[in-house]
Amino acid sequence: MNQKAEHVVARQEVDNARREVPVRVVLSVGLGRLHFMQAAEAILANGVDLTVVQGWVPGRWWSDRRVDALGRLVRSKKLSVGMNRRRLAFLAPEKNVSLPLPEFAAQMLFAAHRKFGLQRGKAALWGWTLFGRASRRHLDGDILHLRSGAGAGGVIGAAHGRGMKVIVDHSIAHPAFLELALRDEYSGTGSEAWMTPDDPFWGQVLNDCRRADLLLVNSDFVKSTFVDAGFDPERIAVSYLGVRRDFLGLKRNYARGAGPLRLLFTGQFGVRKGGRHLIRALECLSERGLSFRLTALGDATEAQGLLESSPIRDFVETPGFVPQDELKSYLENADIYVFPSLAEGSASSAMEALAAGLPVVATAETGLPARDGEEAILVPAKNPDALCDALFTLASDEADRRRLGENAARLIAENYGWDNYGQNVAELYQLTQNRQWHLTGDRPPGESMQVDEHVRQCPDNPTQ
Repeated sequence: MNQKAEHVVARQEVDNARREVPVRVVLSVGLGRLHFMQAAEAILANGVDLTVVQGWVPGRWWSDRRVDALGRLVRSKKLSVGMNRRRLAFLAPEKNVSLPLPEFAAQMLFAAHRKFGLQRGKAALWGWTLFGRASRRHLDGDILHLRSGAGAGGVIGAAHGRGMKVIVDHSIAHPAFLELALRDEYSGTGSEAWMTPDDPFWGQVLNDCRRADLLLVNSDFVKSTFVDAGFDPERIAVSYLGVRRDFLGLKRNYARGAGPLRLLFTGQFGVRKGGRHLIRALECLSERGLSFRLTALGDATEAQGLLESSPIRDFVETPGFVPQDELKSYLENADIYVFPSLAEGSASSAMEALAAGLPVVATAETGLPARDGEEAILVPAKNPDALCDALFTLASDEADRRRLGENAARLIAENYGWDNYGQNVAELYQLTQNRQWHLTGDRPPGESMQVDEHVRQCPDNPTQ
């Protein structure tokens, strides 16, 4: 029997087990991270008995107006949008556990960071420790699936003490990689490079990753940074997050027209996303005589200082955040999507651009499942000249823009919907519960997660 057949048999065995006795999972999402809400719905659709533990979930008394009024106090203008997504209408109320006090305390700690200089990492660690301690009362299941950092307050030890397996979910590069990639980038910006191994909160994140029975990451790139840092690759599984189906194939017309080249960036237009190098690449385009307009959707606070001193500042628009339905029109009408990030997990905004069928120019550090020259153009990080060359070449090649865009849309449609993610993670639960897995992130296109040809016993968890 070949490897593909073995994989099919293993998946059938998991499906049979799932139908007989649903695995009971506690999904502890910590404070924030709304993609976990979409993940929860996808997982639930695969027969998992799921309980979600999260921060504050507003009750019925809290209208959108009241939530937004509260949001202004914590510097979040449209807080109601995120809070409504936390209500999880697809879950029974008793399965959606709200822990408001730790969240309110964490917001006060972050206010102390902004106003009184409390170290950001300490503020985060103390807030997440309060959340972790409160979440220990809800550890009733077979598996604890928690966001890295949410293990603060003794959660992982408590879960193991109750016989639960622990999967830690981590969605960005290893902090050692982040420190190396970003250390010099923040110099002189006035911003803080805090995602380092010696930061109090990120130290807790790493501790969670080390103590897990299995580390679940969202890209092969992230896995590689952990393996480089000494983690056992056999304890790391890869499953890319999903993309909404209504983003698929939005781009239909690849002709440029007579106007400027329309470039699109989405996300936080700042240091970690490669903002400095993107601006320099745009200056290079201008020097070559190429007319362009960049629209940067999202928070552009960090980039404002860089733009003010740049000769291309009048060619960059920063409208801020836009609703998802409005984002679709930007994806449909742009000529090229550009995302030269220095360190990600797997950037959801760039995944949406791939799904839409936009030709994407990005870095390997963006964490996309796309292959260079097939579904995207991947350029070296921190190399504005290479980025300029790629944009300049692609700007004049409609056929290549179409080929890249159509390949990208097909890749996402066939392999990276939320249904794919939910099936992968539900399978992972069963295999982890039975302690009979051997997972690898090394996969051909179309396989977000693989079961090794010879399914074997997993080693015991390290001593707590």
